[in-house]
Amino acid sequence: SYLIGTSDRNNFFTNVIEDKHHRLYAMGFKGLYLKKDTVWQKLDSVSRFLHATKGLKDTTWFMKEDALYYTDAKSIIPIRLKETQTKRNYKLFIDSKGLLWVLALDGIGYFKGAHYTVVCDQAGFMSIVEYDGAYFLGSNGAGLFKWNPTTKLLQHVDAVKETSVT
Repeated sequence: SYLIGTSDRNNFFTNVIEDKHHRLYAMGFKGLYLKKDTVWQKLDSVSRFLHATKGLKDTTWFMKEDALYYTDAKSIIPIRLKETQTKRNYKLFIDSKGLLWVLALDGIGYFKGAHYTVVCDQAGFMSIVEYDGAYFLGSNGAGLFKWNPTTKLLQHVDAVKETSVT
């Protein structure tokens, strides 16, 4: 067993992930750590890391509150977010087409290659699932939403029909 950040017990860890190169990362409020043999190496200590996800190819994506990073076989590469892209990030999601979705407290959008598309710049989106060709989005207090990628329509789901199974 390992204890990381023993000099400061307030280092909350938000995610642990193994990438496709069998490297183990631990993300905390005080940095990103990489396990090398029996030692944990601190890779970044500027701000807190919140979430990570594996890409469809050879990458692993990491998210801070205001920045994205990805790994290739050798290094961690930062992606500078433009002012038009969402800030205060919360979660990452890779869909079946390989699009990288960024859920944030001030909106949601996705990367297709280097191009970022804003789906909505409101509501605090906390969760996403791809279902029957659409995306269902859970928010922090604004309800449930459905986004249709064909029509680009974001719809508030205000009622749920329940049917009984007999």
